[in-house]
Amino acid sequence: MNDFVDVLKDMSELCSTPEYTKLNINEATVMGQALFFLLAGFETTATTLTTLSLKLATHPEVQTKLLKEVDDYYNRHEGKLEHETIGELTYLQACINETLRMHAPLVRLERVCQKAWKDEKSGLEIPKGLVVQVPVYAVHYNEEYFPEPNKFKPERFLPENKEQMNPYAFLSFGQGPHNCIGMRFAKEEIQFAMASILKDYYFQPTGDSKLTPLPGRTFLNNYEPFSLKLCKR
Repeated sequence: MNDFVDVLKDMSELCSTPEYTKLNINEATVMGQALFFLLAGFETTATTLTTLSLKLATHPEVQTKLLKEVDDYYNRHEGKLEHETIGELTYLQACINETLRMHAPLVRLERVCQKAWKDEKSGLEIPKGLVVQVPVYAVHYNEEYFPEPNKFKPERFLPENKEQMNPYAFLSFGQGPHNCIGMRFAKEEIQFAMASILKDYYFQPTGDSKLTPLPGRTFLNNYEPFSLKLCKR
């Protein structure tokens, strides 16, 4: 698949070569990279699961539709949740993406300009070496890219609506060659967790079910604690 796991496997096989020895790359280096891969997405994945749970609790019509998709999936696959078939949960994927749009873990993206650039139409210039900051919230709530941006509408991320979207307006995992290396892992991890929960439970709001941002974070968004009811189906 040529993903990050394959890269680590290749690295481990090359640890004894002169090139890697000269660069001080050894098995501890490989293990450290693997551990960082898992730990780096811990907070962002937990935040997304939390905000998605709140969205389902406060949008019962969405949760009802998602519960049906989950039930149909388990019926087709004899109650088993597997890597090879989890991609069939397209509405769950859409709910995750819409949650990430409305409550992206990242405050902003940063890129260093590698080559001087000028937009002839506007006259805007970006010199080499300049740090460019992209405000994720501003893009995700721009009506030009996401009509009715304050509404939770997972349908906008369904496959049949893909052509209507600007792919570079969804920035929760970054874009381009330096986008999040753990994107596929994180999305599948969230799908597995939520599909496992919704098999037997559903969410209900309480009087304290509201999202209040905590100020002061410069890179990752964070929120005040809130409560939900987890009800047996």
